[in-house]
Amino acid sequence: MVKKIILYILFLFQSIIIYAQTLITTPNPILRYETRYTTNDLNLKKIDTLLENFHQYDPKAKWLIPYISANLGNTPRPLFFDPTLAIGFQHGYSSIEKYFLQTDDVKFYNTKTPYTSAQYVFGAKEESLVEFSHSQNVSPQFNLAVDYQRPVSEGFYAHQKSGEHNLSISQWYKSKSNRYNWLSAYVFNQAKIQENGGVKVNDIFTNAAYAQDLSTAPVWLQSAENKFNQHKIFFIQTFYLGPKVAHQDSTIKKMIQPKYGLTHHFEYSSSKIYYKDDEQEGSSYFSEFYYSIDSTRDKTFSKSLTNELYFQNYAVKSADSSSTTFKYSWKGGVRYILNHYQQYNFNVTRHDLQLFGSLKNASLTPTKFDYSLLATIDLSPNYRGDFLTSANFKYQPNIYFYIASSANINRQSPSLKLENFETNHFQWKNNFKKMNIIQVSVKSGIPKWHIDIGADYYIVDNYLYFNQNALPEQLDKTLQVIRFFASKDFYLKNFVFKNKAIYQASNQQEVLHQPQFYIQSQWYYRGSYIKKKALHAQLGIEMTYFANHYADAYNPATMEYYLQNKEKLKYYPLIDVFFNLQVKRTRIFLKMQHLNQGWLKEKGYYSHPGSPASPRAFRLGVSWQFYD
Repeated sequence: MVKKIILYILFLFQSIIIYAQTLITTPNPILRYETRYTTNDLNLKKIDTLLENFHQYDPKAKWLIPYISANLGNTPRPLFFDPTLAIGFQHGYSSIEKYFLQTDDVKFYNTKTPYTSAQYVFGAKEESLVEFSHSQNVSPQFNLAVDYQRPVSEGFYAHQKSGEHNLSISQWYKSKSNRYNWLSAYVFNQAKIQENGGVKVNDIFTNAAYAQDLSTAPVWLQSAENKFNQHKIFFIQTFYLGPKVAHQDSTIKKMIQPKYGLTHHFEYSSSKIYYKDDEQEGSSYFSEFYYSIDSTRDKTFSKSLTNELYFQNYAVKSADSSSTTFKYSWKGGVRYILNHYQQYNFNVTRHDLQLFGSLKNASLTPTKFDYSLLATIDLSPNYRGDFLTSANFKYQPNIYFYIASSANINRQSPSLKLENFETNHFQWKNNFKKMNIIQVSVKSGIPKWHIDIGADYYIVDNYLYFNQNALPEQLDKTLQVIRFFASKDFYLKNFVFKNKAIYQASNQQEVLHQPQFYIQSQWYYRGSYIKKKALHAQLGIEMTYFANHYADAYNPATMEYYLQNKEKLKYYPLIDVFFNLQVKRTRIFLKMQHLNQGWLKEKGYYSHPGSPASPRAFRLGVSWQFYD
């Protein structure tokens, strides 16, 4: 029966499949890309061509901790404790930056043939996701690449459109002797979010007047908007030291086999955050107006100039060099950052001087033990005493058992946003203490049986949060959070059953409002059709459920979630149905989100107070990869 359903769906997309088959008919070389860190370690990663979870197009689906929002691209709300580990200067607008392309995310390609990848997702209410990548070598030593992503959605409710732009233009130059490497990139990120402040009515799911068009429901704000623009320019140049060894390419007789490397990293970053609202009815939403009662035009500017110098050795055999003799990989260096922050009359310049180092084992052959150590400390006057240390350990003697643990100890200064804030609706000056975070994680499992269990434990002193008045506050007690998680996957011939459960508890529930448990299951049938397995398909359902809780409310003027104790939001299992299809290097998915809306008494749910989440909606996505 399942095969008949899949074959019927295949027939509907026959024209798309035939088109893809005519474009890609012969085997192509494996393409690899590498990020900045793997570049420094001389390791390469394969391009993602997997069909599994291809239908999970929302950026939040790829984050380690589950987040929720009212619409694609809205400011996300964490469903579990997820503190930022950082030291030194922070401008404080970190929530929306989770959608952004960071320096470490930029891809530097290495390919013998031009490579192009394109993906397009579309669905109800003009929701779409566009992804495009292209890379090619101008010469054997010089590569150019561009990566672009654009998620956007009009939303089902009035004044709810949101979207992001993520663009990187990168190049990688490698000298013929491999003595010198130059990586550089330009990165542009933008988030543009219409803020409606939530709906004014409480019967959004039961009133027949809104059933035909949810956008007719009245909202608090008609023109409020947040816009975040970010520009980054950086380059990383490395001078390698090591012996010359023979190379397989006949055109290059000998190349440097790196044993040591001296690296200089330069980066300029500029962020501009705008908030505006025009309607005078804002007086019923905001209680304070410091500069104008007719309109708001808040602007925040943050700029950083980074210079980093470090020395390291290379102990791991790479894909394009012979082995080295080191058993350990280490790195040490110094980082200087010049920061400038401006908001109305508040104008400040801060300096950061940081020392950092790392050590990890780097055996050239598989080993039972893996570990790494990392430490960074800030020496500048404004942030003296900030530090971050991390340790990771893993022991896996066989396929029947592994155990892994990690620890992070972080002492960080409050962000500028928490210290000084000058806008039309909010103003404050604070002298908060440094926040201390200790995180310990333990994980174990049986890889052969696809079983994983573990726990995360947090101890936080001087915890910073936004209180019920949407103002920053510091907790004078120690916050403790423990989170248990378990997952088990079952594979029965062509049937796959994946299950994950998370439970969280806190000793300070009055300042940490998040669900106690979270369950996610994925069940699908997979198969390969046509001779030589040229076509792969998956048909299944996903179920997500998290507990009822006093979800934090959202303030558009600060882009922050804050405590509320008036409304306990109720949730129910959310069911999605998906179909994934792969024909060589072409992938297609169909997805019906929130399929069970309207079943029984479940008419809908809220992502946070006043903001209904998206109702049942259809999505379709197609991805192509070309090697010319």
